[in-house]
Amino acid sequence: MIAKIIPAIRIPQDGPFDYSIPDGTPPPEPGSLVRVRFRGKATVGLVVGVTETSEVAPSRLLPIEDRVFDGQAVMNAFSLHLLPRLAAHYCVPLPLLLLQLLPKIPVKVALPLGSGNDPSYFLSEASSEVEGLPLDDGRTGPTSSLVMLDSAFDAEKVRTLVTDELQVGPLLVLAPTVGHATWLKETILGITSKVELYHGALAPKRSALAWTSLATGAMDVLVATRSGVMAPLPPNGRIMIFAEDEPSFIQFDAEPRFDARFVARERAKAEGRSLVNVSEAPTLAAYASSSSRLMEVKDDTDLTVIRLDDERRGGFKGVFADQTVIAIYEIVKDGKDVIVCANRKGTALAVRCADCWAAIECDACSLPMRSFGHTSRCVRCDTSRETPTTCPKCGGSRLRDRGLTATRAVEELKALFPDVEVREVESEASLFESERPTIFVGTEMLVHSLRAKVETLRIGAVIVPHAEQLFGLGDYSDSEDGYTLLRALQALATRQNGRFILQTYSAEHPAILALRDAPEAFYEQGLSEREEFGYPPAWTYLKVTSPEVMASDEAKNALKSRLPDGARLDFSGDRTYISRFKPGDSIVPQALKTLGKGWVWRANPRYTNE
Repeated sequence: MIAKIIPAIRIPQDGPFDYSIPDGTPPPEPGSLVRVRFRGKATVGLVVGVTETSEVAPSRLLPIEDRVFDGQAVMNAFSLHLLPRLAAHYCVPLPLLLLQLLPKIPVKVALPLGSGNDPSYFLSEASSEVEGLPLDDGRTGPTSSLVMLDSAFDAEKVRTLVTDELQVGPLLVLAPTVGHATWLKETILGITSKVELYHGALAPKRSALAWTSLATGAMDVLVATRSGVMAPLPPNGRIMIFAEDEPSFIQFDAEPRFDARFVARERAKAEGRSLVNVSEAPTLAAYASSSSRLMEVKDDTDLTVIRLDDERRGGFKGVFADQTVIAIYEIVKDGKDVIVCANRKGTALAVRCADCWAAIECDACSLPMRSFGHTSRCVRCDTSRETPTTCPKCGGSRLRDRGLTATRAVEELKALFPDVEVREVESEASLFESERPTIFVGTEMLVHSLRAKVETLRIGAVIVPHAEQLFGLGDYSDSEDGYTLLRALQALATRQNGRFILQTYSAEHPAILALRDAPEAFYEQGLSEREEFGYPPAWTYLKVTSPEVMASDEAKNALKSRLPDGARLDFSGDRTYISRFKPGDSIVPQALKTLGKGWVWRANPRYTNE
């Protein structure tokens, strides 16, 4: 007999590839892992099927060398059906996607049998059950819920949520970073000792055993970073996404550039599992996909919004307004630390009027344009024009490149507070505690990769010197991303009853107003705008580049024939096409794989602005 196997290796082909099954051994179960050789290199492969014959001559077939985890399946039939669809979605060969989703496997690892659930449970979901599934829809999960917390680092609330989920079954908790995952494990140990940690830096043996710990019954909770999104689960297993708003769930630095949250949602639908999103400021995708929502936000936060336009009319010219300086002085005098977030990705290249602070905006997109010498360009639609010499709003002639950096904030704080330690945060090493009160200045990493460490500081106030910088990046998700960062900073202050101070020229921005009011209105407005302009999660957005040798009409017809009915298709130049289609936030049609060589696509517009 012949085994159909996908090797977990960096190769351009999809597979599967045929391997012979040694005489006298039973055929491997679909969904199990085996050791094979591919082009002379030893690798682990995923068995996707078994057949009687092969088109390859028997003399050329390589044998299966060994079975991993005693030959027990680690993926069920629904997972096997989902994987090629995900590979098509991210426009990568299936073996490369598999390489990112499997653990490191040592030379010899045996599954610890007899410690709980029957490890053969996957076999009850026969492959024949999948044959009738719709190609692009899969199965609908029973529930997808959303829990919005005052602070995701409220240990007691997190333990309560995990306890409730464990009453139903084992729990896979996805965390955005190792720091988040470590904090979660320590927190969950307060309710159960059967909790394991999984991330890419583990040694092979521990990695393999941790990855399978829920399926074998060895653990009740597995806390995993994005590479653990497909860790095997028993039939009653559930999935939780912790700090769902964190961008670290997206793998930007290597192919495939996948989003673990999207993969988790698709897995939950395919396998019929419950999914719960836990966040301080959930993404619009989580909000839209959740059938139940619990939005808990304190309305008694000590929030101060300082209008910089009023301050400027009073003579303000620096970075920190007088109210902010007085607040910092009082907090430092009280022996507490101050956090200052100066987002380096703000509109540092936006041209603004020194008199009214109006920005030179794109006529089509109404977004601040970036300055490139004497030319201004919109980073969304790529429209360019000569930078005007006078302000289009007030007629003033004092147009300047604007934007605040962390370094500039540090320089001004040192001048204002010469006797206070001012420290620019560039890594976790910068966050060591001092006996003296300290002013920490950093970028958004304060609430992303360094969040768990920042939570240990004695925070008296969190300050955002120029909040409007968060909303001028020229991306469709500006408001959502800005609100997410502000909510995380607000949570830092709220956890220790500290002050949250915003300086801004955009006090009426919906994201700022939502910090004090009920957040539902902000999310509903965001979804309405995404629906109108054709962006996720209301629409699935696809940027496609055709082969160089293909004519435009031929490429457009080829795309149209493979996209759903009602899809929008626009030519944006340089062999590039933009398509939007329903349902939103879904896997792209697998028919795109039939386009042939030379076609490339990105199924998320965030990737197109890199």
